[in-house]
Amino acid sequence: MIILRTFSKKKEKKEKDKKGKILAGLNAGALTANTALALKFDKSTTKNSEESKKLAKKIIEDAEKEGVFVTEADRPIKSYAGFTHDKKSGKNKMIMNVSKENASTAAHEYGHLNNFAKKEGTKKIGQLSHKLYKPTQLVLSNPITAIGSGAALAARDVNKEKKDGKERKGGKAALINLGVATPVLVAEAAASRNGIKTLKKAGASKELLKKSKKELGQAWGTYAAAKVGNAALSESSYHLTKKGLKKKDKEENSKKEKQRKKK
Repeated sequence: MIILRTFSKKKEKKEKDKKGKILAGLNAGALTANTALALKFDKSTTKNSEESKKLAKKIIEDAEKEGVFVTEADRPIKSYAGFTHDKKSGKNKMIMNVSKENASTAAHEYGHLNNFAKKEGTKKIGQLSHKLYKPTQLVLSNPITAIGSGAALAARDVNKEKKDGKERKGGKAALINLGVATPVLVAEAAASRNGIKTLKKAGASKELLKKSKKELGQAWGTYAAAKVGNAALSESSYHLTKKGLKKKDKEENSKKEKQRKKK
C-alpha cells in the first residue's frame, strides 16, 4: 500500500509538472507570436502607397465632418492607432500617429466608431461587442488581471474543498479568461470588416484591399495571441496559488496536531 501510494504521488507530481510546462510554453509562444505580428504590422503600416495615403486622408476627413476628433498620441509604436467613445457626450475620437497615412488603419478605427453609432452596414453582433469592449478589454490587455483572477478562483476552490472534501479540477481559470475577453476579439473583427467595406466603397484597388486585409489580420492576431497568453497565465496562477494555499493549510494543521499532542 505504501509503495502504491508513493507511486501515485510521483505520478501526480509528474502530471502537474507536465501541465506547468505546457502552460509556460503556451504563454511564451503567445508572447512571441504577439511580438512578431506587431512588428510585421508596424513595418507594413508605415510603408504606404500614394493611394493608401489618399484614401486614409479621405476617411479621416469624412470622420471629422461627422464630428469625430482626430488627434495623435505620444506612443513609441509609430503605427499606433486607437479610438475612444464617450457615451454621455456622444463624442468620438480617432487617435492616429504615422498610421494616419495608412488606409487600413484609418478604415479600421472608423469601423469601430461606425459600430458604436450602429450605422447601416454594421451587424448586431458587432454593435453588442462594442458595448462590452471597455469592461472586457482589461482582461485581454492586463496580465495582472489574469494572474489575479486565477489566484482568486484558486482561493475560492480551496475553501470549497475544505467544506465538502471534493477536489476541484483546473481549467476554469483559462476558460473564464477566454470567455470574458471574447467581446474584444469580436469587436476588432467587426471593425475590420466594416473598414474593408469602407475601403471598397471609397474605390480601393485590389492590391490595396489585399494589403489591408493582411495588415488587419496581423493586428487581430496580436489580440488573439494576447488572449491565449493571458489565459495560460491565469491558469498557471490558479495552479500555483492552489498549491501554495494547500501547503500552508497542511503546515498549519501539522502545527495544530503537534500542539494537541503536547497537551
